[in-house]
Amino acid sequence: ISDVSESLEKVSEVIENKVGHKLEFDDLKKIQEIASAIVIRSARLVTASYVGIIWQRAGENEGKIIPQHIAVDGSVYEKMPLVQENINKALAELLGADADKVDTILDNGGSGLGAAIAAAMAVQ
Repeated sequence: ISDVSESLEKVSEVIENKVGHKLEFDDLKKIQEIASAIVIRSARLVTASYVGIIWQRAGENEGKIIPQHIAVDGSVYEKMPLVQENINKALAELLGADADKVDTILDNGGSGLGAAIAAAMAVQ
């Protein structure tokens, strides 16, 4: 219970700093629940896009999912509570036993790599 109270105090501070109003406990709890639902849903949508690509690649390999890494760039993946956990849960739900063949890794240099690839493609 103390974790919930501390967490709601942080929510209260953020809301009060942003909008200048102090909210009641029940309202803070609802905001926290909504924020959690949004984070979980977005993690599951991102994972669905990963799995679509994994299934596409599996089709090229006689339907077999090969071991692979998914490099994820961004502070949301690194610092947002519930994101990594829900990506892993969704991978397990969608891929079943094959989820062990896929892992996500943080790569903070991904945007630079993407820019380099885009520049190389533009040259061709």
